[in-house]
Amino acid sequence: MSGSPDLPQYDDWSPGASWRAAEERSRGSETRRALRLPQRIREPAGGLPVLSTRHQRFAACALALGLVGLFATRALHLHVTSSSNRATVPAVKPEARTFAWVPVPGARSYVVEFVGHGGVIYLSRTQQPRLNLAAVWTYRGRRHALRPGVYHWNVWPILRTAKGAHRGRASVSSTMTIPG
Repeated sequence: MSGSPDLPQYDDWSPGASWRAAEERSRGSETRRALRLPQRIREPAGGLPVLSTRHQRFAACALALGLVGLFATRALHLHVTSSSNRATVPAVKPEARTFAWVPVPGARSYVVEFVGHGGVIYLSRTQQPRLNLAAVWTYRGRRHALRPGVYHWNVWPILRTAKGAHRGRASVSSTMTIPG
């Protein structure tokens, strides 16, 4: 038989014997640890082991992957939780609405503006004293709809003058609440 006297020796080379040797190697017997200790761990005078640079890099990568997995799991959990909460609340489907106001004498057109969720979400000009607002529209490249919430809407008449036209005082300045 050849090999190191510190490693376990087996007399037969049957499949069972090689399996036992592999199992012994994977368990990391004390003799194996004692043989490999100088190669991977240096022990300073203080007594605590210091990992080699290669092992420090491995530990840093393992820590980073663990943190990425933790944050991904939390993000997935939050996403699943928020989408499951949405499923329990019945969704309010946006619908087209018509807005009308009292005509202003001498007005050639009207400027209509809707403000909601922190900014202007609709701005247009109409000839008639009413507006048919679609269920979903695009304003400044973003899609909007009148979903549950509080909205403010304004209507300004565009009046005729000798020099052309100017915007008059607001004929409508109202707050509207869509229940959810």
